[in-house]
Parts: sequence; C-alpha cells; structure tokens
Amino acid sequence: MKTFVHVFIFLMALSLIACNSTSDSSTEDASTAADSVNVEETATVESEPSKPALRRGQNVPFEETLKDGNISFTVSSPNVDINTLVIFSKGLEVRNDTFQIEIEGIVNKAEIADINQDGYPEVYVFTQQKEAEEKGNVYVFTSYRNRSYGQAFLREQPRANNLNAEAITTDKYDLENGQLVRKIGSSSEGDQVNNNQRQTIIYTLKAGEASYQLLPQQ
Repeated sequence: MKTFVHVFIFLMALSLIACNSTSDSSTEDASTAADSVNVEETATVESEPSKPALRRGQNVPFEETLKDGNISFTVSSPNVDINTLVIFSKGLEVRNDTFQIEIEGIVNKAEIADINQDGYPEVYVFTQQKEAEEKGNVYVFTSYRNRSYGQAFLREQPRANNLNAEAITTDKYDLENGQLVRKIGSSSEGDQVNNNQRQTIIYTLKAGEASYQLLPQQ
C-alpha cells in the first residue's frame, strides 16, 4: 500500500511539472510573437521615405486653360529641372495640334491676348528662373486666322551699352497695356537699380513667311 501511495505522489508531481513547463513555453512564444510584431512595425515605419516639402514656384506643376470665344488653349508644365511645356487647342476650324517643347525655367503664368489687333488670339507663356524670380522668358503661340496655330519666333534685342551684363538683376517679359514688354535692369554692387540702368523693349507681332515673329520696336 505504501508503494502505491509513493507511485501516485510521484505521478502527480510529474504532471504538475509538465503543466508549468507548457505554461512557460506558451508565455515565451506569445512574448516572442509580440516582439516580432513590434520589430516588423518599427521596420515598416523606418523604411517609409519622407516626402520632400514643396516650395512655391518649384516642383509645383502648372496647368491652365485659356479661352477666346469657342477656342481654348490648355497650357501645362511639370515644372521640373529639365522642364517642358505642353499646349493643345480646341475649337480651331481646320486643325487642333499639341505642341511639346523644352523650356528654360518654370512656368508661372499664361495669358491670352491680341497685341496686333487682327481679331485672332495669341497665347503668352511666361517662365521664371528657379533661383531668380525677376529673370525669365516667354513662349508665344499665335492663331492662324483661327484655322490652326503655331509657335511664334521671338527676336532678341541686344542689351543697352549702359547695362552691366554681370550685374543684371531684372530681365523678364510681361504684357502691359496690350503690348509685350521686356524689362532689363542692372545695379552696381550695393546699389539699387536707377533709371540709367534700365532698358525697356516693346515688341511688335508681324506675320512672317512661315510663322509670326515678335520684333523689337525700333
């Protein structure tokens, strides 16, 4: 009888040890699984790249639709380092084309006008240099009697002799009082631009053999 009691006690002790071992193993597995999840979440958060902050006028795409009666021109540009300009028309009588050209600077404005007052619109797309808002260019597209349209040629005007090319602070185009105007200004180091350091060029739109031309007024 004593032998049976001893065997019974021994078996109970083994059962208790097995239960404790299983419980500890389950706790360790759960803890390991939780740690693994935390590690994966941390790795996921750390691997997400930060998005660059957008600065006004840079890396901000441009798109605008200009209308003149039943005719419209949609102007767009991604405004990236190696930049392009895309323009397409709707409503022209014969042909609606899409132009895509490489440009200097980023597009900041587009306007429709009729500076030669022939009753047919032109599109003026203005750009600025990324690091110099007071310097830029212009790209012009003209309607061919509302049948089709194309890019106009812009003839450069030499700078005035009194302007120091190395001290140019302003050189940009704009529409003023129905005219395309280019304003150039320079200043000496530490000085502001004065009237003797300014040059204003007004352009006239003329029909050429193959396309329209913007010529400086003499």
